Amino acid sequence: MQLAISDAHEGLKAALGQVLSGASCGNAAGWHFMRNVLAHVNKADRSVVAAALRTIFAQPDRPSAGQQLALVAEKMAPRWPKAAELLRAAEEEVLAYMASSRRTGRGYSTNPLERLE
Repeated sequence: MQLAISDAHEGLKAALGQVLSGASCGNAAGWHFMRNVLAHVNKADRSVVAAALRTIFAQPDRPSAGQQLALVAEKMAPRWPKAAELLRAAEEEVLAYMASSRRTGRGYSTNPLERLE
């Protein structure tokens, strides 16, 4: 197994690290991740920020997604510094699915089931 994608539950991440050495653990970024970031954005601006976040996951590859994430975080920082900080800190976890050699579907789905590859 190369990649496990689930919510960001710390216990699950620790268990995966012990049992599945060498596998990456990514966050099912979709609903959970967006909710966490948007919690630091005022309600009036959430739809705009959510649209900007979706542009990250629409990128064709990991380098492009990383560049887009950096750009979005840079643009967010003046108005929503906590949201931008959370976005930057979560980059590796959130985009881990893009490094997989067998990308199957969107790694940022809201599917509550864990995904194993």
